[in-house]
Amino acid sequence: MSIETVEPFKCKGQWWLPEKPEERVSGILTYVPQDGALLELIGSFADSVVAFTSSFAPEIVLGESDHGLVTLHDCTLTQLTLGSTSSSSLKVRNVLLGHHFASESHIRFEKIYVRYSNLDEWINRSGFDKKVLFESMQPPWKVTVVYQPPQAIEIALGADCEMSLEFQPKLPELKFVLKEAYIAQESYVKLAFANQRNLRDCYETLFHLRNLLTLAIAVPIYPLELRGHVEGLKEPIKIFFEQQYMQEDLEPLLPPKMLFKFDDVEGKFDLFLKNWYSKRISLKTVYELYFGLTYNPHMYVDDRFLNMCRAVEAYHKAVIYSKRRDLRKRLSEIVDLYWSIASTFIPDKSTFLSIVVHTRNHLTHSGKAKKNAVSGDALFFAAEQLRLLVEMCLLKEAGFTVDEIQGLFAKNDRHQQLIKLLLEETT
Repeated sequence: MSIETVEPFKCKGQWWLPEKPEERVSGILTYVPQDGALLELIGSFADSVVAFTSSFAPEIVLGESDHGLVTLHDCTLTQLTLGSTSSSSLKVRNVLLGHHFASESHIRFEKIYVRYSNLDEWINRSGFDKKVLFESMQPPWKVTVVYQPPQAIEIALGADCEMSLEFQPKLPELKFVLKEAYIAQESYVKLAFANQRNLRDCYETLFHLRNLLTLAIAVPIYPLELRGHVEGLKEPIKIFFEQQYMQEDLEPLLPPKMLFKFDDVEGKFDLFLKNWYSKRISLKTVYELYFGLTYNPHMYVDDRFLNMCRAVEAYHKAVIYSKRRDLRKRLSEIVDLYWSIASTFIPDKSTFLSIVVHTRNHLTHSGKAKKNAVSGDALFFAAEQLRLLVEMCLLKEAGFTVDEIQGLFAKNDRHQQLIKLLLEETT
């Protein structure tokens, strides 16, 4: 069964700039997760002279629509047609349903709830009484379902932010003709802030959390639902933004297929989070290169390889030796550090170092000789060897020991299949 992803939607309504509430324009807002949001207007906010002489990018556009109150944040004019019937289009970075924010500075939240793909499987906590359900699923078919949400899991993230993993049921609708009753449990990450945070800071906190969960689950994950709570408002604000690489069909991943599960880190997950966030600046380049590749699997093989070379160098410079040192030396020291694991997919260290260094030099310096450089499938597998090294570095910085990382790799079927393939292709 596939995961229900974010549904596209359209909002028809009246739209205006906060400073000119009397000048309203009819239009339709269209949101598609992979493309983001586009507001198409019958008319325009922009004065024709201004539109042709400078970029028109309103910070806020407000709307009253068939979806209720709407705030559009960070808009850019993409199309303007003047004439007897003018029209215009604006690309919208963030859509906030449920409230009007007068300016960017007013968009602040005291709590954020996010539901990620595969979060249910990663936490693997159920409020259903399986024994009662199993015993009742027999003739004479008096099925009994007993459900109580599991207790929230509190996690200390910092003095100004509390995190918890919470569980909420989706209850059946009581219709006049009742033919089915469906109960589902959904897992959420809740972030509660000591002081209200703006949207940019909320995104940054969620961005680093998503990356850590992606490392754990071993496949890209995506926000399926994001809502913010504003002090004084009863109903939450629904938040939508572009998710460029989000797949239309997401398949759930069973816990045994994950690199590590919540059960593997339950007693020290707060430590892992603190490590991860505290190193977000020193390891910024490593994070960006590794997860950039994870979320863009269609990247050209040359770029895959070069990005992982850069990630290895950036890690070594940030953690091991900050002064100038060539790639061969940096890569050699990292391989030695993780040799008990690296030896399972790098059969010959000297050959591996030679391939990586010569290929990097050939790809980055066109005048360099192609001797000892690789291409095609061999280049792809060299990039995968580097990616596994970077992955081990990230796991180590998160809080795992080398022995624990070796155990994670050894029991993960997907890693073992990749390692087997690497050995077949590099020996």
